[in-house]
Amino acid sequence: MPKTLLFAVALALGVCVLVLLSLVGYVAGIEALYRPLADGVATHPLTALTLLGCGVAVLLECVPVARPSVSDGHSLSLAAARGLAFAALLVALVRLLEDVSGTVILHAITPFQQLVDEELAAGKSNAMGANTAITMMLLAASLLMRSFGHARMSQLGAFGSLFFPVTSLAGYSYGLQDFYGEMSPITCLLTLWMGVSCLFLTADSWVMNVLLGNTSVSRVGQIQLVASLSFPLFVGYGVLFVQTREVSSLFAIVMVAFMWFSVTLISYSMLRLRRFEDDLKSSIQQLGVSESQFRDLFEYSPIATLLLDKKNRVVSSNHEAEKLFDTPRDELHNMSVDSLVPDGKAFIRDTAPIEQQAESDSGYDLDSGNNQTNSHESQQRLVATARSGTQIPVEVSHTPIATLDGQQTLLAISDRTEVQHHLDSLERSNKELDQFAYIASHDLRAPLRAITSLTRFIEEDLGDQLQGETAEHFSLLKGRVKRMDMLLNDLLEYSRVGRTASRPEWLDLDDVIDGLRQLYLPDNRFTIEVLGNTRKVFAARPQFELVARNLLMNSVKHHHLDAGHIRVWVEPADDTTCVYFADDGPGIEPRFRQKVFDIFTTLKPRDEVEGSGMGLALVAKSMQLVGGTVEVVDKLCPFSMVSQAESVHNGADSQEKTAQSGTTFCLQYPNHVPV
Repeated sequence: MPKTLLFAVALALGVCVLVLLSLVGYVAGIEALYRPLADGVATHPLTALTLLGCGVAVLLECVPVARPSVSDGHSLSLAAARGLAFAALLVALVRLLEDVSGTVILHAITPFQQLVDEELAAGKSNAMGANTAITMMLLAASLLMRSFGHARMSQLGAFGSLFFPVTSLAGYSYGLQDFYGEMSPITCLLTLWMGVSCLFLTADSWVMNVLLGNTSVSRVGQIQLVASLSFPLFVGYGVLFVQTREVSSLFAIVMVAFMWFSVTLISYSMLRLRRFEDDLKSSIQQLGVSESQFRDLFEYSPIATLLLDKKNRVVSSNHEAEKLFDTPRDELHNMSVDSLVPDGKAFIRDTAPIEQQAESDSGYDLDSGNNQTNSHESQQRLVATARSGTQIPVEVSHTPIATLDGQQTLLAISDRTEVQHHLDSLERSNKELDQFAYIASHDLRAPLRAITSLTRFIEEDLGDQLQGETAEHFSLLKGRVKRMDMLLNDLLEYSRVGRTASRPEWLDLDDVIDGLRQLYLPDNRFTIEVLGNTRKVFAARPQFELVARNLLMNSVKHHHLDAGHIRVWVEPADDTTCVYFADDGPGIEPRFRQKVFDIFTTLKPRDEVEGSGMGLALVAKSMQLVGGTVEVVDKLCPFSMVSQAESVHNGADSQEKTAQSGTTFCLQYPNHVPV
């Protein structure tokens, strides 16, 4: 059993013993046992019995008794404790009701009532006063709350029950009867013990947990509570000793109020300090875990990492740094970063927050907390120097961090030797691809041009003799040559997509579409309409013109009529900007909507629709390179009603009848912030 419960049991046993002695005094006629001061206030028999019930209830709650469980799942001892506490609560409430209503209810159940009546007739004080009844009510409520697991409510009741006993003791100390009324010294002592016992029952929670702890906060609180409870008594005795007159009631009230105010304030401050202490311990533990995680990440990082002080000297390094520089850690320690990465110090200085750049090269201060940087990149390609003098291409980045030793810099150094090897290999591949493009555009097309010339010469030589099946074969030959030339051109363009870097910009959709219309649709058989209020797209002009041109030409080429209508509009979203191209052609079946973006894919035989099958493949590849997508969607034009009204006015009703049966392409561009 915990020490706090043992203390609660000891106090409860003391209460039971003194109560029994008081009852023995009534039985044996020994007045001193229930009235310790001659002609003073006596402990009423009903008060003694109520205190005895509370004391036994504490013992039943604290002492384990092997009993069969009752129906509600608690032991018989706990049920009995609740019953005794409830009975005490009922007696206290009935006693208060007597004072309010002016009736006598408890007279019939009070033991030794005849003796009590005789003492009252003789002018002696022997009654359960209102202060005693309130104290008993709070004690009983505290025991009930504790038995049902409400520790905080139990502590509040126990603290409240201490008010009248302590105040009465102050009254006895100062000689002020108004302070103790009908509460005898024995009742003061017993109720005080019971209140403390109830507090110790809930020592594992809330205020008592803080007060009885082993922390510095608990020890300070214990000293403060003892001082706040003792101070009024000592002051009162001092005043009585210095002055030979009685202490005034006002002075006593001030002292008692000061005592209870101090107790309340100390209890609240202890709770707040304990919460702060717990938060501090939790923060220290989290800090320790974070530091351990940082050390593990630092040590086992797959790239070389250096920790630099304000003078840009190495404070710590990991295993990868040893391998990269071919230098033991003890030799790396205190080395300047410039001896390992030339221009590293300048790189750190130039990419530090602007407020830090006013500092000297010996270091910089991060206390301002402003992360604004200048125009330099915080990641840069430099050259590191190993101990053997070998030059190593590296990529360096740095991060300022706060440590117990002040502001330091975490420098990450990535070995780019293998990356550089891959870049060189990629550059060679690009050169080979350029050479292939040259061959495709010259050497492979040269025979095609020769065949075209030969067929023309033969046609000129034969003249009118070229008739019938022979003329048909010559026409087929020229078509196949033209198709082969188109294939080579489109294949060459497909290989060049993304090879030329272009800076994205805000493009005027009307301007781009109008330029494409004039170049590729000069006969006005197909009308192109830009709709909506949003007319801007953030993209590279060559890339967007390539995509738009192929989508427009695809709509024209595969249209089932000689004339048609194409709508273009923009719909901005949170993460993307969608550009829609919708025509009124025959449409694409759902099962072919993904296949049409494969290279050399056409849905109709090339003899019916001449084409290489590369147009939509160019669109898909171009969108992929900019981080976007293209797809065929089932989406109605949100501006169709306006378009139809304008078309009716222009006499183009026949085209609008099929406006929603065509194909709608959706280009999704990622939202970029223009620099």
